[in-house]
Amino acid sequence: MLGAGVYQLSGPLRVGPAQDLLGAGGNLAGAATTLRCTAPEAGVVVTDSAGISGNLLIDGAGVAQAPFVRAFGGGAAQRTFLNLSVVGSAADNVLVAGAQNDTWIGCNAQEAARDNLVLDQGAGGHAFVRCEFNAAGRYGLRCDREIAGGPYAVPTDNTFDHCLFERESSSGTGVSQAFLPAVDALTFTACSFYATAASTGPRLDVPGGSGTVTIVGGRIQGSSPADGGTGLRVGDASRVVLAAQPRFEALAAGIELVAGNPTVHVLGAVFWNGVGTRYTGAGRPDTSVLTPTDHPVQITRDLPGDRALTVARGGEPGMRLTLGADGSLGWGDGSDYVPRTRLFAGAPGVLSMPPEQALQSGRGPTPARPDARVAGPGATFYDTTLRRPVWSDGAVWTDASGAPV
Repeated sequence: MLGAGVYQLSGPLRVGPAQDLLGAGGNLAGAATTLRCTAPEAGVVVTDSAGISGNLLIDGAGVAQAPFVRAFGGGAAQRTFLNLSVVGSAADNVLVAGAQNDTWIGCNAQEAARDNLVLDQGAGGHAFVRCEFNAAGRYGLRCDREIAGGPYAVPTDNTFDHCLFERESSSGTGVSQAFLPAVDALTFTACSFYATAASTGPRLDVPGGSGTVTIVGGRIQGSSPADGGTGLRVGDASRVVLAAQPRFEALAAGIELVAGNPTVHVLGAVFWNGVGTRYTGAGRPDTSVLTPTDHPVQITRDLPGDRALTVARGGEPGMRLTLGADGSLGWGDGSDYVPRTRLFAGAPGVLSMPPEQALQSGRGPTPARPDARVAGPGATFYDTTLRRPVWSDGAVWTDASGAPV
């Protein structure tokens, strides 16, 4: 245990198996124990398993490339980090590489020249509770696969609960509060993502080919509808689940769906407040709604011409509706973007079809006809026994002259 005071680090301080590192207090406003880095390679490197570490501040002082590293070592798992603050790196404040199943409580990473927190090398099973990752020069959080090896191909099964990802760095730079190009399953619960117009990217960025990101409640916020930027960007083949009414506020655009086939699942409702355009994007997105059958959902979505909206039950074939640039409504079975059938609104009260299409009614032998009273007046059925169509008058089936058949 380190007592109160400022300690200089000129190289890596390694914390190995069954070792813990505890200070006398690590609050950002006035830490009792501070480790100040004086060289690029300086910092704390924690490997393997042990108990609780923290209650101190590690200051990169603008020179250390990685002031705090949680590395896999011989099998890093199940440490707890409490009230650990890391600030001022010349690159990334906290790097978690390959380690598994740690708990992070009340930790802070701020003012990194690049990224505040990096999960890489298949880091998995981490729980971050009431932590803050603020004022990064680039990303508050980055989940990536730049480091080879590790237990998993990408960061897996990591959760953030009541965490803050806010503000740009003091230098005025910033891109996104969370950049997630490589995840398997990542969940944010009641988290806040906020930035001003100084950030050049969306609050959350899920590029193409990422895994599943679940956002449960929380807030995604900009500075104003005019210049608040984009809340969430979802790339091709990536999937985002929105649950428990997350709030999108003061943004120029709420959700951007990038070219290709991004997927957004909405369970329940989304709260919109001061958002210029709720959905935007240049691609052909797959947007679906998943909700319990006893929980009604209403979705309003503006789709430009020749854009498709797919409706499906999870894991089953669906129906794809296409709004054509010519004003038509087309639909297919969800297997392709090319609609199989198109309808046009003709004169008032008239629904028309292109000349190359036909309307196919119910058909079958005479015994297979539905009850004319149930079918209702005007219903058509092709009788394959008679080899001609018949019509219901609401009581019986008739031929074209009105005679019962």
